[in-house]
Amino acid sequence: MGALQVDMWTLKLDEVRALTPAEIAGTLSHLELQRAEGIGHVETRLQFIGGRWLLRQLLTRTLVSRSPRQWEFTFNACGKPSLVGFAGMHFNISHTQGLIVCALSEERAIGVDIESLKRQVSWREVAGDYFTPREIDDIEDTTPQAQCTKFFKYWTLKESLLKAMGLGFTAQPRNISFLLAPDVQVHFAPRFLYQDPTAWQFQLFEFGGEYQGALALKADAGGERAEIRVRQGIAALSPLRLNYSP
Repeated sequence: MGALQVDMWTLKLDEVRALTPAEIAGTLSHLELQRAEGIGHVETRLQFIGGRWLLRQLLTRTLVSRSPRQWEFTFNACGKPSLVGFAGMHFNISHTQGLIVCALSEERAIGVDIESLKRQVSWREVAGDYFTPREIDDIEDTTPQAQCTKFFKYWTLKESLLKAMGLGFTAQPRNISFLLAPDVQVHFAPRFLYQDPTAWQFQLFEFGGEYQGALALKADAGGERAEIRVRQGIAALSPLRLNYSP
């Protein structure tokens, strides 16, 4: 990847099901395999396996020729992982019904979130706890058919930013307010960590009308925007399937 390029990879859950036991056991760590065995819900277990498999394969492809099983991680107080020995490598994983997304950046903090538009949600109940009044008004000003999609635009923007910051929802999302048009802009409450709203770049994206997602990326000091490349599916990952230890 170039200095201003960010790669975002997607993997369908059906493609995770197609992975062989050798590919899974040869990629995930022993602790990850143990954790996967303890997850009772099948789809949740596949999401976990697929996310770890994708991340470890991409790290081997992007950084050095090392067995995917050998990558080690540390975690901050909020659970955000960092790669041992490669402090400048940033990554984030998200998954929803049927799809996994992994984003990589060699220089800048990054966060990604993906949500299924088929997910049933009473958005007004959720928005009251997480959204600002202006954001709620903007959703309500939309046609009823489009309100759920706009809700997920705000939701994925907030979650991707909080993940990039390493905070997750331990922070109060109502301290962050987004504007969607003409370009995505963020505003912070004065008490919120003294964040500079110009320090972040955002990208909303959709996949096939079924998924709504957002990516948050720490901005370049010179203000240059990163190029975000999306690569989808096992076909794009086929060379990676050689990267496992039997």
